[in-house]
Amino acid sequence: ICGWYSYNDKKQEVVKSTPINSVFANISPFSGKDLRDNLFILCKPNAWTKLYNREFFINNRLEFENCRVYNDMTCVYLSLAIAKKISIVNKCYIYYRNNQKTNLTSQWNDNFDSVLYAVNQLEVKLKRFGLYYYFQKAFIKNMCKRIQSRYLHMPEESHAKAKQQAQKILSPDLYNALHLDPVYIKHNPSSHKFF
Repeated sequence: ICGWYSYNDKKQEVVKSTPINSVFANISPFSGKDLRDNLFILCKPNAWTKLYNREFFINNRLEFENCRVYNDMTCVYLSLAIAKKISIVNKCYIYYRNNQKTNLTSQWNDNFDSVLYAVNQLEVKLKRFGLYYYFQKAFIKNMCKRIQSRYLHMPEESHAKAKQQAQKILSPDLYNALHLDPVYIKHNPSSHKFF
């Protein structure tokens, strides 16, 4: 796992570098199970800051989800959970372009169902590997924050539909932990900030 530079397409410049948290770099290498409470905050769930052993991917039948956005989250977090050896390179090697109108993540509100689907699939696959209950507390806490953050950035008129989607797609345990109420979320800022 390595860090990355954020490249602002409008300004045509690097605006930020994001190395991996040095706490994790200091204990590297480690296994996914070594990070029981911190697995989902180790790094962002993108594939472009990770380098994998091909056999690891094939042997564990890892695959990306078929959704517009968040298609890498399930695969990345599942791979970290089952990995026996994870190493951190505490340098930035990747340039990520932002502020692009054509970037899929520029229209998050249209993709709320993709977030829900990816979270649900991660839960299903962690269960398939027999790891869900080991990571359950951290999973619920972090995934609730992730969903709440997306929910807060939606127009208010979309909230009722978003709640229905969440109830339909997510497991009852996760949905009940969500508290999809803008007043609750805004008055509990730690509930939706995950990095």
